Amino acid sequence: MANNNQGLFEQEADNNMPPTWSKSTLQSVLSPRRQLTFKQLFIYYAEKDWEVGEQLIDKLGLRQNNGEYNFAAYLLADKNNISFKINMYDGMDKQRLLESREYGNKCILTATLRILECLDAENRAFFRMIMQYRAKEEGIDSIALREAVINAVLHNDYTKGTPSIDIYTNKIVINSCGGLVTGLTKADFFNYYTLPRNHELMQVFFELGLARKQGNGLNRILATYDTQIFEIKEDQFSVSFPFSKAVGLLKDKITDKINDKITNKINDKIADKINDKITDKITDKITDKLETTLVHMRKNPYITIPEISQLNKKSASTISREIKLCQEAGILRREGARKNGRWFVEEAIYETYNKKLHKEN
Repeated sequence: MANNNQGLFEQEADNNMPPTWSKSTLQSVLSPRRQLTFKQLFIYYAEKDWEVGEQLIDKLGLRQNNGEYNFAAYLLADKNNISFKINMYDGMDKQRLLESREYGNKCILTATLRILECLDAENRAFFRMIMQYRAKEEGIDSIALREAVINAVLHNDYTKGTPSIDIYTNKIVINSCGGLVTGLTKADFFNYYTLPRNHELMQVFFELGLARKQGNGLNRILATYDTQIFEIKEDQFSVSFPFSKAVGLLKDKITDKINDKITNKINDKIADKINDKITDKITDKITDKLETTLVHMRKNPYITIPEISQLNKKSASTISREIKLCQEAGILRREGARKNGRWFVEEAIYETYNKKLHKEN
């Protein structure tokens, strides 16, 4: 059973193509792989009540005249080497990369849907933060953002690279390779004369409901934003969606919090390493010199420094220095006056040092 959209794509394309512009296609570019599977593509079409199998592959024009798969087939296959990246930066330029997420290496339909889900999640997360700070301004329009992503996928020149998305503290930029298709001027573009560079991809996206009427995506973007968000070069096409001032300030606050947490974790790790080194040094000194002193103190908590000096055959000043090491390590403490006070050996810590001593011996 064929879907009602079948055949509508060619009619929409012909109605919106400039008179001097010929159809662009990936059919002439050979797939880098000869063996391809299309399980994901078939699932999407089966959900729309299309017949799937080899007849669908032929209908979509995914083979060259000699029967080999073309590059459109490669993009729609279950596995490929086409990667899409979402880069997140700390600031308004590319000097500091916070995170890079990679999507792709699979059917381009699935990759596109995952990218849209990611951007939607990021947008929703900032909306929740905005509500928390009671900011009245809105973020990026989700419909316009979706259309820009899909347009980037469909208009990209895959012989030169893949689309990418850059998220800064003040904007989100959608990039695609290749600029405008040869023969299409900026005036044509902003007059809604538009047809994808990749005819076969557009047909699939149209039939599956991911893309709408030709020019409708641009119309949806310009319903919210002006033409200044577009940057059209010979080899690149970019769309920049600015965050509102409140969102930009909010992102700065979030970035500061993240940086503070990272700094605190680093400082904690450094402190732990320093403490471990200090403890090891103290432990070495304690285990070498004070084992007998601690044994005396455990047996007789009221023993005096002169008595320990006599038992250990060391001067009172040496015993005092060694006891101070034990106190600094937390293994020993003193309560009461000098004459009638007593020693307390922290048993749990003492056992740790005692085990280390016997292990080394």
